[in-house]
Amino acid sequence: MLPVDDSLGYEAVGATKIPIISRNLIQAQDHVLAERKRREKLNRNFISLSSLIPKLKKMDKESVLEDASIYIKEHQDRVKELEGLSGTKRKNVQDCVLHACKVILVTYADNFFSMIPML
Repeated sequence: MLPVDDSLGYEAVGATKIPIISRNLIQAQDHVLAERKRREKLNRNFISLSSLIPKLKKMDKESVLEDASIYIKEHQDRVKELEGLSGTKRKNVQDCVLHACKVILVTYADNFFSMIPML
């Protein structure tokens, strides 16, 4: 059943009437508590983030976010650099393996053909 506002400061729900003012106060208190929990969680996460960032100069939220962003970007660049080196090394290894395979095949072919009697 949907609540009906009878414009006398009460909300009719079924056979009972609930004062709208008390309902609004309860909702306001719930909202205040929910907002307080949200802010506490946000502050805990900022403290946690600030503990992960080395050489943090200031502890205000703006500085923590800015330094965290810079720190992450530096590490992303470093990862890309290392992946590039890894790719270069991988290519060098592949080239060496390919060269070694060619040497083995040529050696095997030379040995094989030297074992065949000439007619």
